[in-house]
Amino acid sequence: MSKNNETSNLKPRLAPLKSGLSNPRHNGPQSHGQIMDNLSEFIWNERNRYEGNDNNRFAFSIGQVSRYLDFLELCRGRHDEATKATAKAFEEMKSIRPLEDGSVSSADEAIFDQLRSSTFLVQYEVECFFLFAKILLDKVSLFIWDYFGQEQGLSLRSHSRLTKHLPEYALKRKIQLPAGIVELASSLKSIVGDFRDKQIAHLQSPRSTKGVSYNHVSERLSITTTRLYPKETDPDQIWSTPIGDVMDQIEQYLHEVTWMVENNRTRSKFKLAVIGQ
Repeated sequence: MSKNNETSNLKPRLAPLKSGLSNPRHNGPQSHGQIMDNLSEFIWNERNRYEGNDNNRFAFSIGQVSRYLDFLELCRGRHDEATKATAKAFEEMKSIRPLEDGSVSSADEAIFDQLRSSTFLVQYEVECFFLFAKILLDKVSLFIWDYFGQEQGLSLRSHSRLTKHLPEYALKRKIQLPAGIVELASSLKSIVGDFRDKQIAHLQSPRSTKGVSYNHVSERLSITTTRLYPKETDPDQIWSTPIGDVMDQIEQYLHEVTWMVENNRTRSKFKLAVIGQ
């Protein structure tokens, strides 16, 4: 496939935005797919500010973020469907009454089967979501590093390194940071990066067991991690942050990153096009 064909996939789905991504702090959480549409529009509008090959370099660099945001939206949609099925099964369980011999009817057994199936799907989608969310955060860090250039001793190779180095990196590169981005990056490191590392990818205890916790008020599910035959030295039960809450923070974080681009274009290593050419 040619480069021209590849870049055409970044064409926005909606009419151009006036400026960057809308701010979820002001407008509330965005609907499924809206944040993806907004990011696509931002890429399409912003790339045309750069000259020659830098037009494509910008689009492909931030396009890696867009790819994993699409993955997250897919996970979120399937997770929400599994959540609805789980909530329905939990509600139907209230009506289950054991038969005289202690067994349950075939209809009630079907409810248990549905609950087992839907909670398994929830766990699958939640773990997929956190794996991809960690990759997305790393791609954001790499985009910032690529867009503004490298600074000796201040790597932005991963989200973890960005949370450590961003203030000093911005100072040395003379980049204006949006208020709150450092705190937001640290929060995402905790609820996404640390959870992915410690509770999914590198969970080493053979006594670990996973479960599902459902909040009837918020109608959101979390996966839980506990220990079989718990010891005094074992950690308390650990809950994942609900996917909807994580997406709210990711949306805000992407808004802050696009703000960085819009307010620091002259600090980029990409060459701006001359207006009128």
